[in-house]
Amino acid sequence: MMPCARWPGCRRRNARRRCAPRFPPLHRIPTVSDIQIDRPHTLGLPTARQHARLWADKAQAKFGVECRYEEGGEHDVLHFSGNGIDGQLQVSADALQLRASLGLLAAMFKDQIEAKLRAQFDDMAAAA
Repeated sequence: MMPCARWPGCRRRNARRRCAPRFPPLHRIPTVSDIQIDRPHTLGLPTARQHARLWADKAQAKFGVECRYEEGGEHDVLHFSGNGIDGQLQVSADALQLRASLGLLAAMFKDQIEAKLRAQFDDMAAAA
């Protein structure tokens, strides 16, 4: 008898039965979830800076996230990390761009976290 053709590592010697590996390959198991939000605005860089710093202060106070703000000539970058989320918010004169990676536990709540962030950035962009 021949081993199972469906899975080369099969120990069964019956060609009539097909079997699959007991565990899926590691590359199929999601370990990190990403959030990307791009929000255009008409605030201008100074006002967008104020909103981004206010957002960072609220994140630090409410969730214990560590934030580091870097000012630049054409855009600023707010780096944040802690409680299962790492990422950065790029602030320019005409757009806000958030890139964040969620840890395994926070990834279970990705939809709720992303919806809350989108609502916050919608409010920020509408403040013009």
